[in-house]
Amino acid sequence: IDSGVTTNGLAWVNGEQGMFIIECSNSANEVVIPKKINGINVVAILDYAFCDCSGLTSIVIPESVTSIGEYAFSGCTSLRSVIIPYSVTSIGQRAFYGCASLTSVTFEKPDGWGIRYSPGDTIKPNTSDLSKVSTAASALTSKYANYYWVRE
Repeated sequence: IDSGVTTNGLAWVNGEQGMFIIECSNSANEVVIPKKINGINVVAILDYAFCDCSGLTSIVIPESVTSIGEYAFSGCTSLRSVIIPYSVTSIGQRAFYGCASLTSVTFEKPDGWGIRYSPGDTIKPNTSDLSKVSTAASALTSKYANYYWVRE
């Protein structure tokens, strides 16, 4: 398996569909995930990749990413804002749980999201709520934090 660490401390692995971010240095504070590593698109931020990176204040997710894993940013207590690119179609359970400072979330595509409580049991959040940075942040960090998000 092809794997490595970027110059800004992101551990990656080459998966079947593209590059996956698997871990970040706990000392990271402002992270820009590259669109490509070794010429291959970064397509996913895996489960627990940034979990408990308490110093992380900002993250830039490239438009190549389609999936954010479970607990991916959980416990990032200093993270203040995030932009969810239009390319992201799934966000795992508790991906932003415990991000107490996260008050600004921008969904580049706020419509079409569903929150899955269990297989076959999906609710649709109000698109206007996801269009507002503060209510979108609340939805990801508390209101719907425990559930799997999918955009169709």
